[in-house]
Amino acid sequence: PKVNVKVINNLTDESIIIDPFEFMKSYSVVKDEMMRLSMAIESGREYEVDDDKDPIKMLFDNTFQLGTTTIFPEYLIYGLSTDDDEENQDIKNISAPYNNVGKLQVVWNPLEGPDAEFDEDYMPEIDDPSDLIGKPWTYKLKIGSCAALPIIVDECQILYTFNGQEFSTDKLMEQSTHNPEFTYEMVHHVDCVDQEFLDYLMKPFEIDIHCSPKVMGMKTKVSTANKTVVDNLKAGVMVSGGGGGGGGGGSADAGELEQLRAKVKELEAENAALREENAALKGGRVVGGLEEAKALDKSLNQ
Repeated sequence: PKVNVKVINNLTDESIIIDPFEFMKSYSVVKDEMMRLSMAIESGREYEVDDDKDPIKMLFDNTFQLGTTTIFPEYLIYGLSTDDDEENQDIKNISAPYNNVGKLQVVWNPLEGPDAEFDEDYMPEIDDPSDLIGKPWTYKLKIGSCAALPIIVDECQILYTFNGQEFSTDKLMEQSTHNPEFTYEMVHHVDCVDQEFLDYLMKPFEIDIHCSPKVMGMKTKVSTANKTVVDNLKAGVMVSGGGGGGGGGGSADAGELEQLRAKVKELEAENAALREENAALKGGRVVGGLEEAKALDKSLNQ
């Protein structure tokens, strides 16, 4: 199985799945910024983390595959349209527990040819799958609403492969919604159906939903002017990775602490098997990064 890293935003209880390489890139930037903050505090200088290097933005503002809708297209052999009650299909989470994370509207309609308009009265005479061999096959695929997603998306795009060719919708930008709306239409045509294409239509067909979450701006900056940041960095373990901290930070506001927890990251592999795979991946650098991330989180939130 492919190894991924789960990033959780405690403020919104939203989570995304990112590639370990993307995590390591973002984490290294966050770690560098925490070091610069520590050095500025020790030398009495002012320092403010740039907005584009904010921990939440670095680790949570990523495009990822939210889920997959699986269609069983065998009915397309017989020239049937998608039933009204079958238009909205479940979107399944790509990671455990593989639960439903929304609905995707998918409609297939048969056409007499690649340039024809949809005629609801048109239905090719196909009684047996073998009747389609040697004949042309044309359908229009429509993708509409992507509803009830578990996160507010800023960007969203649909990708799929049909008969060996990759297709995608336009990327929806600046959405700020749980329900992005697509107006995608694509005509799929086969000049002469063979047994290989028939076999293809008898297998499950997957449509992938990729999105980027809407990252809300924080009320306070990560800087030396932020008392909670300063208190926790002074009291906790140095971000370079040392021993235990000396407590402190008890006077910090609870809301500020929640912001800091969300900014750092609570990252873990989905299960022990993924941890073992991470240990082998790139010489164990991902696991090392996760452990350092946990230490950094501890230093900021004691």
